Amino acid sequence: MRRGVIKTEEEINDALIKLSVELNEVFCGEQVEIVKMNSAAKLFAHDLSKLLEFDFNSQTLKFESYEDSSKQEVKITKDLSSPIEGKDLVILDGIIISG
Repeated sequence: MRRGVIKTEEEINDALIKLSVELNEVFCGEQVEIVKMNSAAKLFAHDLSKLLEFDFNSQTLKFESYEDSSKQEVKITKDLSSPIEGKDLVILDGIIISG
């Protein structure tokens, strides 16, 4: 099956700008924790961070998911480097897998 372009570069940039405007309004003057899920959001987070006008700390949570016969589990392979409890949080994930 041949696939075409899902979103053009211009459409992606427009969506990124729209998201940054919304985040800048919501978090104006705040300190925010940005958590990237695994490495999938790395490039997206880099591009977004250039458009943010508030203070933030960026961290990465790395994990592996696997199934056995009775349950699904997630194994954290790299935890966050600083606590996020009670802080404003933006979670970035580049790929969402469902099944």
